[in-house]
Amino acid sequence: RHSAFSRTVRDFAGVTVKAKNWKVIHLSPIYADTISAVVNATKKQLRETLPLMEQSYVLLINCPKPDGINPSVLKAADMDSVSHDKIQAVERAAPYIAAVLRWWWGLSGNENLWAAEILRKAKGHLAKPNADYVSISPNPVKLRHAVQYETLFSFVETAVMQGFLSCEEADQYHDKIREAFYPEPVVTEPRKRMEDPDVFPDLMRSIAQENATRIVAQEERFVKTEKKFGALRTINKNPYLVMPEEQWADAYKKAAKNAGFETSFAQSDGWARKLQAILGDAGLIKYTSGNPRYRYDLYGDGKKDSTYVVAVPWDDVKPQE
Repeated sequence: RHSAFSRTVRDFAGVTVKAKNWKVIHLSPIYADTISAVVNATKKQLRETLPLMEQSYVLLINCPKPDGINPSVLKAADMDSVSHDKIQAVERAAPYIAAVLRWWWGLSGNENLWAAEILRKAKGHLAKPNADYVSISPNPVKLRHAVQYETLFSFVETAVMQGFLSCEEADQYHDKIREAFYPEPVVTEPRKRMEDPDVFPDLMRSIAQENATRIVAQEERFVKTEKKFGALRTINKNPYLVMPEEQWADAYKKAAKNAGFETSFAQSDGWARKLQAILGDAGLIKYTSGNPRYRYDLYGDGKKDSTYVVAVPWDDVKPQE
């Protein structure tokens, strides 16, 4: 048996036609109602073979993804999640599975009408286009997903009609099919953002705890060269943790990132000043109306006008004893 394909493709179902006074003709019949396996083919070879297999189920083994179609892909990693015992159980039951599927197919009657009904139901799972579109085509991946879903439902319904399953058993299968194909969406809490005022107290408490040994007491001087983190100071008769602005910004961004918060806010220009405005409006830091930045003579050198700090009420953020 020879093939009409090029020599780079070996076909195991070719037909040779010989007639008197005619040149020998090698034909590759169209594959229909069968499963065709293509092994180790290149993209060029797939373009040559696939047109003859449009009416069959094609299994591609060690082949690249063909152009123009969206096949179901089963990777080695997908099989790793299936236990060996389950694979063996399916292999042992393969003759019985084939017999049941053949019986089901024989009951389908007019297969064209059955297929049209499955396709109609499957399209019902897709989002409806509106009048803004003149023409539209369904997503082939989602449509195939819906066709598989409706096909399984059709099999279960046939099993009920033939008395192989009770209605209660069918309901259990229906639930499992829905769970596999259209699981309920998992409701997740929105990710906290570093600029949200409600996360500030806990973050600042963790920062104060981490830097407890680097916070100088009320009566101590805050010396820049000693690499301290902040100082306790009394402002308007209330105790505050006062920190250099840049030092606070770096520590706050790091703490928010470590806590798993959304930190894209810190990528914008002037984010520290914007955050101080948010926190000041929420009453969480010392805030001068009209200016989100606060100035304080932290170093005791008389340079208050050029010393920008962040001052937080100490009672709100002091570490728990």
